Amino acid sequence: GCRRITLLTDADNLDAQRFYARQGFARSPMIPLRRALDPA
Repeated sequence: GCRRITLLTDADNLDAQRFYARQGFARSPMIPLRRALDPA
């Protein structure tokens, strides 16, 4: 019943982006945000 798969890759990882595009994945308008947490 999975309807969507989301992949993340670094912006400069062009080989991965080309590979995913060949597999039918397309760019998304989503903007990932992250915040590092204090490990303590």
